[in-house]
Amino acid sequence: NAERLIDYYYEPEPAARLAAYINYVCPVDGVRDALAKLDKDAASNPLIIPDKEMKEKSRAFRSLTPKEETAYEEKFARLTGA
Repeated sequence: NAERLIDYYYEPEPAARLAAYINYVCPVDGVRDALAKLDKDAASNPLIIPDKEMKEKSRAFRSLTPKEETAYEEKFARLTGA
């Protein structure tokens, strides 16, 4: 089922294989060590494992409140004709 698949990909070894294949930021704790066993270059790639400099340049967006989410959904529906 979907939950088992998600659980699988949040284990370090499968996550490392996936990150090495797609070259995309990996959110899984412990993936750097697993990735280093597969591909040392990938383990030091800031596009997969962001370094301090990359983290300092990025920002996280806050979650919307339920009221804000509803307002955005209503505006989007009007814009798209839904």
